[in-house]
Amino acid sequence: MIHIEEIACENKLQALKRERELIEELKANLHYQVPSRTREEYREENKEIITQKKKDYYNDNKDTILEKHKNYCEENKEHIKHMQKEYYIKHKDELKQKDKEYKEKTRNDI
Repeated sequence: MIHIEEIACENKLQALKRERELIEELKANLHYQVPSRTREEYREENKEIITQKKKDYYNDNKDTILEKHKNYCEENKEHIKHMQKEYYIKHKDELKQKDKEYKEKTRNDI
């Protein structure tokens, strides 16, 4: 580890912010966890890696995931139906507008 600078800080947060600035300036990649980085920032920076891991997990466990989904749908049929009905009532105008636009578009495509 190399000593870069010494600063006077009022609290730990200031020290972490400065450490993060230095990591970003020097493009250091040894830190596994960047100080004061939020989950959203981490997800944005590692979007491709996370997406690939999710795809791999899904492909490796596809049968189990589909079976669980099927069981959930069977066990919660009434709840799902109720939620769909509630959603339709809440978004009725938007759904009708989208349907109208879709029909106009497909009519012109034919």
